[in-house]
Amino acid sequence: MSPPKQPPPKPPPPPRKKMLILRGNSDKDGTKGFPDDKGKKSAWPIGALHDWAATLFAKRKGYEPVVLNIPGDYRTERDESSDCRCPEPIFDRRFG
Repeated sequence: MSPPKQPPPKPPPPPRKKMLILRGNSDKDGTKGFPDDKGKKSAWPIGALHDWAATLFAKRKGYEPVVLNIPGDYRTERDESSDCRCPEPIFDRRFG
């Protein structure tokens, strides 16, 4: 008797789509009044975001969450500070 035939291997699952999650305005000392998840005014040095809720939402929708740790503060086009431009290496490293 010949051995039973093995089924062909399953193809790898398709890559998951990524959800880019951007942070809100920063508040280094907690004076702007952005609340935390308990409603208490809190400092948000790298930008206001309820990380747990945002990443959970992305996962529930079938996405891989990618949180950028860059504050979402409003800047003008003339602002030349290094933190107001989104660094391209982040996109190359995570999405390239």
